[in-house]
Amino acid sequence: MGYSTASTPNSHRADSLTIGSYFVSFHIQRHYQRLRHHWMICKESKPDELVQWGHASTRSLAKIAACNALEKLLSSPRTSEGHEEQLHHNRT
Repeated sequence: MGYSTASTPNSHRADSLTIGSYFVSFHIQRHYQRLRHHWMICKESKPDELVQWGHASTRSLAKIAACNALEKLLSSPRTSEGHEEQLHHNRT
């Protein structure tokens, strides 16, 4: 499992980690007068292909939502083509 911290122009901080064959990243972005905590899950083999994403009002809610989504992805059955079924946007 890997972990890194990086900055992007539109966000305050970006953290990422690798779990199994998935890459999970967290970004904090100012949205009006508040911060929005985004999370994104990609396949490690295809980091430019978004599998699932969402945002929450706090860091801990974003982590919980990402962990729940990741658990579903890791336990989901494979389709006949050998790919996981794609899940879409979750908003917490």
